[in-house]
Amino acid sequence: MGIHKSSNRHIQKLRVIYQRLVVGDRNLWVAGIKDVTEDVRIKQKILDQNEELKILHDTLNDVENSNKFSVQYVDNEGRYYWSSSIYDILEREPRDDDEYNNIVMDACDDETVELIMSKVNRLGPNELLGNHEIEITTENGKTKYLLINIKNVHNSKGELVQKSCYARDITEEYLMRESLIKANEEKTILMKDSHHRIKNNLNLLLRFISLEEKFSDDYEEILNVTKKRISSFVVFHENLYKISNFKEMNISEYFDKFAKASESFYKHDYESFNLKFICYDDFKLSNDELVPLTLIINELVINTLKYAFAGFSKDYSKNIGLTATRKDDCAEFHYFDNGTGLASNFDPEKSTGLGWVIIRSLVSQLNGSYEVYSDNGMHFKIRFPLSD
Repeated sequence: MGIHKSSNRHIQKLRVIYQRLVVGDRNLWVAGIKDVTEDVRIKQKILDQNEELKILHDTLNDVENSNKFSVQYVDNEGRYYWSSSIYDILEREPRDDDEYNNIVMDACDDETVELIMSKVNRLGPNELLGNHEIEITTENGKTKYLLINIKNVHNSKGELVQKSCYARDITEEYLMRESLIKANEEKTILMKDSHHRIKNNLNLLLRFISLEEKFSDDYEEILNVTKKRISSFVVFHENLYKISNFKEMNISEYFDKFAKASESFYKHDYESFNLKFICYDDFKLSNDELVPLTLIINELVINTLKYAFAGFSKDYSKNIGLTATRKDDCAEFHYFDNGTGLASNFDPEKSTGLGWVIIRSLVSQLNGSYEVYSDNGMHFKIRFPLSD
């Protein structure tokens, strides 16, 4: 092989062929020259194209893997060809018989396979079965969701030459979408439930006001007590709207906020007032449990601030505590203050005071029991079964 520069300055590639001939007792060498410029150019072009195809193939593999999709086609002999990324999606290794089996349909249940195949068989020439979601189960037992597109490919004569399929793993998107749908449904339920609760709570406040009017003709006092009860409902609803699970609330977070809100609300009328909440066992309560429990504690706070510190100096630190404990399937709350305590002959079951009438009714609503005693202040313990 040699290189020759022609007069027009084009570089040509020549192949020189030598052959030895024996003529009598002499050896003769015969040389032939062939212009192989075009042959070399074609060969180089093929090599360049193969390199480009390899780069393109590697690039497509990277795109497939990063976007979790795979491409398949079925030839007219019924053999299946998937790009390698399908094995990452199906979470298994390739097998020798894969080209004779629809490995994606093998991961579906019979009902899904029957549905897909019936739709594919009804496809017209070059018609697309687009964006169909299917559920698969990998050999590891993991549930995944794929978005598939299937097309029957026909030639110009109308003959079916292959089926092509595109499959993309949409598991993360699917689960996120389902989560959003569920959250939206829960919000809708919450709105309906909130409207119902607000209506019930307003009716409850109206009944409290009616009872207050029967027990007292001091309308300023009735107004003050009503404002305090409304504040407890405000705390409940504010916390309800801020949580992701609308059916129950974490009591540690809830009563921490309740204590801070109560301090903020009552400090205008009562100096040196502190309410501290301690949670020994953190657990959750349903909304149906929290509403009556909140009202009970609010009534106790009202009674404490109204009666427990009478005769104490303004500088006396008025402390109220609340603890929470879970024992077996029951919740226990212990409320206490550092006030004067209860009269020695006090019987909460016989008390005709409105606050204790309300407390007894709310304890019954929780199917609970309670005890009241004095020990350097008033103590109230309530125990009730937790809902499932």
